[in-house]
Amino acid sequence: GPPNAYDEYPVLPPIGLQAPQVPIPPPPPGPDVIPGPVPPTPAPVGAPLPAEAGGGQ
Repeated sequence: GPPNAYDEYPVLPPIGLQAPQVPIPPPPPGPDVIPGPVPPTPAPVGAPLPAEAGGGQ
């Protein structure tokens, strides 16, 4: 058939080229997320304390 203008000059760019240009908004904080300063992470059970590290020799 006759050439189609939309086939030669697409109005929208390919999805692969347009996707990176669309900023993805961060997800809203969940109910478990506490706003404000993050509390210090407790040391794992059995880990030596900083004062005891490298001592006792």
